[in-house]
Amino acid sequence: MLPMHSSASLWMSRSHFVTPADWPDSVAFERFRGWLIFDCFVMMNSHGAAHYDDNRHVFEAIDTPEDGGDLRNAVDYSDVVGFLVGSHVGKPEGLPVRSYADLYQTFLELSPKKRAAIEWFVSQPPSPRRIDPLYGRYWGVQHMIILIESLIGPPPICEAESTICKTCKRVPPHHHQVSRREWLRQELERRTASPDLVEEYVLLIEKGISIRNKMSHVPTFDRSTLPAMQTGERASYDSSRAIYEFESDTYALDTLLVALQQIAHALIVDEAFNIKYFREPPIIKVAMVG
Repeated sequence: MLPMHSSASLWMSRSHFVTPADWPDSVAFERFRGWLIFDCFVMMNSHGAAHYDDNRHVFEAIDTPEDGGDLRNAVDYSDVVGFLVGSHVGKPEGLPVRSYADLYQTFLELSPKKRAAIEWFVSQPPSPRRIDPLYGRYWGVQHMIILIESLIGPPPICEAESTICKTCKRVPPHHHQVSRREWLRQELERRTASPDLVEEYVLLIEKGISIRNKMSHVPTFDRSTLPAMQTGERASYDSSRAIYEFESDTYALDTLLVALQQIAHALIVDEAFNIKYFREPPIIKVAMVG
């Protein structure tokens, strides 16, 4: 049982990171940090990163990795793809079998840019370790948009030669062959092969970009509130409702942020581990309990 910031406790798995005895502490600590990033991403567990950020991890030498702990929630590490794609209960059909060890070896061989994308995703705000009344969801949206645009990349530069300005004698900056929005759509179509899904993704990403652009120029804060609901009342939030009501409705903003996180995660899984699993954006259901 590990303590949480709410003064409650939570069942967590205990993992041991085993290194050669002759490794310096600095090397072991660096490798531990890299493994923690991998584990949080593959197992979709944000608590490990939160505890690390709060200096709640323990770094010590032990004789054996067997600690006699409770194994009732042990995971089958011979195939963790279900965890990797966010389906903890029941692996979706058509996905390959990939062990935890196999994925970790792949992670170690990734380019610095791809590993940085995984670390950026894991470090996303707001953190589950605390309630964030100020540093909140808009920062989370901006964080995901930076990542998604990095994964998609910029449109190709037009190779046509630019003429020199007759007045100032300067060469105008290069321009792109297609618009950024059209390039976004093309790249999503190439990766997902689902026109309907692509259109929904584009609308969500475009809305996220508009929030990021506004934040880049003027102070912009989350002013949404929880809607007034009667006891027993239920509500459902899809992509459309998230896009049009995020400014006023906190549940809609939550839906937008979760959808962008899901898109970014799927893009990384495809690019880093060569596993394609793009799904419909989430529909968040809420109810007022008396």
